Amino acid sequence: MIELSRRFLWVKVDRDVTPKVPNRFSVRAYPTLIAMTPKAEKIHRWRGFGGLEKWMPDYQEALRRTELWAAGEEWLSEPTRPEKLCDVGELSSIPAPKEDHVWAMAFVGERLFVVQGMGRFKLHRIDAKTGQVEATLAIPDSISDLTSDGTHLYAVSSSWSKGDPVRVLDPSTGKVIREIASSRNPGKRGSFSHGIAWCNGSLLIGSDSEIYTLNPETGECSPPQRTGVYRVTNMTFEAPVISTSASGQSPEAATMARTATRPAGAPAPLKSSKP
Repeated sequence: MIELSRRFLWVKVDRDVTPKVPNRFSVRAYPTLIAMTPKAEKIHRWRGFGGLEKWMPDYQEALRRTELWAAGEEWLSEPTRPEKLCDVGELSSIPAPKEDHVWAMAFVGERLFVVQGMGRFKLHRIDAKTGQVEATLAIPDSISDLTSDGTHLYAVSSSWSKGDPVRVLDPSTGKVIREIASSRNPGKRGSFSHGIAWCNGSLLIGSDSEIYTLNPETGECSPPQRTGVYRVTNMTFEAPVISTSASGQSPEAATMARTATRPAGAPAPLKSSKP
């Protein structure tokens, strides 16, 4: 392990001293390790605490890819996409505008808005029927999820739990129309917000395992309701159910949680179940 680690030139980044660096490389969890070329082309990344047994496969994969890159050979092989994803119903798909990570999606009418990027985020406006990209718009960085009231887009960043506002975007330009600040943001340095959904005139925001109800006009924020899952991500609302991906540190924890909810502002705790 020591000999293998010497094959890399190590750079340690302090997020408190240079916060722009983690944002540039879309670092959302710590520790995150990224193997990259001298021109900052990302070769391989992995995250989480672990010892020799857990990290060795990633070290070896990073070295393998780096050696292929140095030799001018193809270093990234994409897995073959299965012809069928499930046995229930039929699914259709359209290609993503870019190869970058997809952070968020939302509909405004028949237009699908997709946030992609690694460090520099872009908002793609897509005709959902044809899959054609109509426009690519510049937007604020660090958008972790997106929702719509049918007219405007609402964007939440992972730092909402640390005090960042929800941003209201013009779907035609991607520009910020206004910001919704709340005095009741959790203010938790080690927590992250990864979900937002429009619900009966209010905004539901997922922060770690909790869901907050935010008044989009006043910024008033209700006390959180616990979901019972590890981390709420990418939320949608279809009365009376919130659908949210629940991420965890194990395959068993990474499951879809369907959470029954009450009208906006109701203080009763949410009930969660796993299908």
